[in-house]
Amino acid sequence: MAWSGKINGVTNPAKIMGIDVANIKSVMGVESSETWLNYTSDAYWSCLANCTTWNGSVWTESGPGLALQEAGTWNVDFRPTKLKVTYSGGGPATITLYYGGAPGDSDTNYTSGDEIPLTVTDDITRIDLYMTGTVSVIEFLD
Repeated sequence: MAWSGKINGVTNPAKIMGIDVANIKSVMGVESSETWLNYTSDAYWSCLANCTTWNGSVWTESGPGLALQEAGTWNVDFRPTKLKVTYSGGGPATITLYYGGAPGDSDTNYTSGDEIPLTVTDDITRIDLYMTGTVSVIEFLD
């Protein structure tokens, strides 16, 4: 749950003390309970199907859609509560996360930047994104 109180002197709710709220966890003792973690690059995923390699900023689908498999051990015992994916190409997408190799949480009408509540039951092993275009951000709320 995000903090929704009021801080004296804050005129732009997107910034506190000139710092983007999205990039800040604590300002002068005001602690956020939400931490979005970026797991986008090839340090975390490898191409499983229908995608090119990571080009340093985006995954490109070679379609339709793309499937990414976890790379490394970041996923072991990781139990995030939400997922947020940013993609280009427009239109809704279908996103499915796999836990322990089996399909888990899914959204069949996903819009770029929306939050998907998660019930992670095992290690995250794969993410399928049925969309056109590129994926530039994959974030989990821890």
